[in-house]
Amino acid sequence: MGTKFGMSFDMNAAWERAFDLVKENFQLLAIVASVFFLLPSLAIYLLAPDTMTALSGPALFSDPDADPELVLEQFQQELGPIFAISGLIWIVQLAGYGAMIALMSRGRPTVGESVLIGAKAMPSTFALLLIFFLLYFVTVLIIAVPFSLIGSLLGMPALGAIAAFPAALSSIWILARMSLSLPVLILENTLNPVQSTLRSFNLTHQKQWMVLLFWTVLFVGYLIFALLFTSVLGLVAGLAEGGVLGSLILGLSNGATAMALGMLMCGLGVAIYEQLAGPQSEDVAEVFE
Repeated sequence: MGTKFGMSFDMNAAWERAFDLVKENFQLLAIVASVFFLLPSLAIYLLAPDTMTALSGPALFSDPDADPELVLEQFQQELGPIFAISGLIWIVQLAGYGAMIALMSRGRPTVGESVLIGAKAMPSTFALLLIFFLLYFVTVLIIAVPFSLIGSLLGMPALGAIAAFPAALSSIWILARMSLSLPVLILENTLNPVQSTLRSFNLTHQKQWMVLLFWTVLFVGYLIFALLFTSVLGLVAGLAEGGVLGSLILGLSNGATAMALGMLMCGLGVAIYEQLAGPQSEDVAEVFE
């Protein structure tokens, strides 16, 4: 039985299709992911080992005899470089995500063409992030203000803290509704971030709760894996007693993880887009030929 297109959403089919897309394009995806995820991670860990060790978390807190106040002070000192490096990584990876989605499109572009597509879409991809934060900020205000007012009137300021839970849920909901924005940006060849956001909201509208459930389960699974993986990674790096070897282990491991996660996330985005948007233009042309 063929895949059903057009406003239908099958989580199992999306998962299988994503793996098929990654498998079919693995060699090319690995080249792009290595350039945009593995190499930057490795370079930053080798060039700024102290900062990236702090960013790894477990390596910083792995010493049970360390003074908690001293550890916290050290971590706070690293916050500035951490944010700067994280921002640099994200900016570089924006083009990588777009390039990998382009590689999995039915147009079959080359690696060079895909990288150019990703680079061209990078400002629009960054704008998508700004749109998400704007929507989240407005949503938090709508949720938090009533809770705060009611708490003030009742003399229960702690009531405002309850708003944190629906605010967190709203962020997941917005992410789920915007999850097709980048596939739309690349696969529908539009550089308008507002248009791609509206298109994503439209595509996910009828199946929004299924899409939300899908991404939530995936996020929880990733969070558990990340906690376990970073803990083990910190211990391994600790056994290497820091230095170049420890930085090399952390850089390669985090870079490889980012590669695998990036390929899978892009594959899932394309797979869900195919289900909810229906056949791409190439498929429609083939039908009428």
